[in-house]
Amino acid sequence: MKVAGIIEARMGSSRLPGKVMLPFGEEPALGLLLKRVSCADKLDEVIVATTEEKGDLPIIRFCEKIGVKSFRGSENDVMKRVLDTARHCEADLICELMGDSPFLDPNEINRAITEYQARDCDYLSNFWPENTYPLGFAVQVYRTEVLSRAEKMTQDPVDRSHVTTFIYQNPDLFVLEGIKAPSECHAPDLRMALDQSEDYEAMQEVFEGIKGSENPFFSMKDCIRFLRNNPRVIKINQNVRVKKIEEG
Repeated sequence: MKVAGIIEARMGSSRLPGKVMLPFGEEPALGLLLKRVSCADKLDEVIVATTEEKGDLPIIRFCEKIGVKSFRGSENDVMKRVLDTARHCEADLICELMGDSPFLDPNEINRAITEYQARDCDYLSNFWPENTYPLGFAVQVYRTEVLSRAEKMTQDPVDRSHVTTFIYQNPDLFVLEGIKAPSECHAPDLRMALDQSEDYEAMQEVFEGIKGSENPFFSMKDCIRFLRNNPRVIKINQNVRVKKIEEG
């Protein structure tokens, strides 16, 4: 069974344009994420799913430069983009990852895939049915066949733009499982995802504070510990509003 880590990434964010290419040390956020995700030994392949828009050419060129595969698909129909990416790389199992999460911990990717393979389910995530992780560490695992089935069942623009909402909002149609953060990492109040300028400011403080340039393979626990010891940094982005699903 081929397991592909599929990273959704585009330049056209409405709230923080070009966020995946914002610098952390000497490399862009996407580069840091790819470096970290590549350490997840449960993944057979990592591929960036971007769009056909001209504005996303910097992502394509960056991936080519560092030798990472990429695939271009629909900008707004992200469900189809991820499904087409999975088919392109002949993946049996999709590990869906967010391009705005450069601190994503490869250990959590391995854990989610291991748990999925040990359970008889269609879909597993670490934020359903209850999110116990900091924002920015989301991992979803499901078979390509499951996404293909879901894709045929909905044309709702909200479902199409969020890939898996139709799956985890329909427990009568799909077998769902979730995992919780380890007790020492229970921190749903913390934000470490690039959505607004305040997030970038706070995450830069974390990155510098834990010396991310010297050790790009820091853990989720390192990030949480730094923030708990530096409440001033937490306050930088604690009032950023999380977008509702229907907002895209």
